[in-house]
Amino acid sequence: GVADDAVFANYGLILQDSGNLKDAEKFTLKAIELNPNFASAYYNIGAANQKQKKLDEAISAYKKALSLAPSYAEAYNNMGIALADQGKLEEAIAAYEKAISLRPKHAEAYKNMGITLQKQEKLDESITAYEKAISLSPDNAEAHNNMGIVLSNQGKFGKAITAHEKAISLSPDNAEAHNNM
Repeated sequence: GVADDAVFANYGLILQDSGNLKDAEKFTLKAIELNPNFASAYYNIGAANQKQKKLDEAISAYKKALSLAPSYAEAYNNMGIALADQGKLEEAIAAYEKAISLRPKHAEAYKNMGITLQKQEKLDESITAYEKAISLSPDNAEAHNNMGIVLSNQGKFGKAITAHEKAISLSPDNAEAHNNM
């Protein structure tokens, strides 16, 4: 029944969180077998594949989740990351834009869009995305650090140092932020 598929999916998620991706996938596939329309189970398969760098499989799973639940903002965000990792930057940006249109306060999607725009050397647009991410999630050390990198690349060193200092204050063990100072 419905409860059984959720049990398998939840156990699969617990296994995934503990790093046991092979068994996580097995239990999540069992949940899908019991309920082929279980969008979050497909999302979890996508996340497990993404952690294993199986990007084509991850994207396929996210697309299946989205075919079942078209307003699944997190699936668009994660699919964007996988697409960006494949170098499909325009497709990644489109996925982040869709995530944001579904969930306008999706700070991670804005941060990920900033990263992708940065890869495209669209620095002003990247800063705008990071600023939005930071306005929604002021404690996001990665967004502060990444914005500092872009500001430094633009020669705005004072602002860059401020951004890196904020990243370090939020995440004192962040070696990358320290190296960027």
